[in-house]
Amino acid sequence: MSKDKIFTDGLLILVESNEKNKWFLAKKWQSKKFIEVMRFGSMKSMGTPNPLTESEIFSHNGYNYQFEIHNDWGPCYINNISTNKKRQITYHNIGNNDKYNLCEIK
Repeated sequence: MSKDKIFTDGLLILVESNEKNKWFLAKKWQSKKFIEVMRFGSMKSMGTPNPLTESEIFSHNGYNYQFEIHNDWGPCYINNISTNKKRQITYHNIGNNDKYNLCEIK
């Protein structure tokens, strides 16, 4: 049985841990949804940035979540609506975006 692999165009996505100054790699579902919500490659910041954008509420494993994006590109947070836990998300370009494309391999 094969598993899906997501190539994120050279993005490293980290999620804040419960421990101070600790981060973990975003889970597959977090990365996929975050990339969708961020709309990388769009012209969303033409003109004045939006001070706050909140994604639609979505569910995963029985919990409700919402992304919070400040100034179009960050800082960014994932809010667990069910538990009231808010974690910062950072993303880092570790590749050449002009050279590679987002793709999904099944």
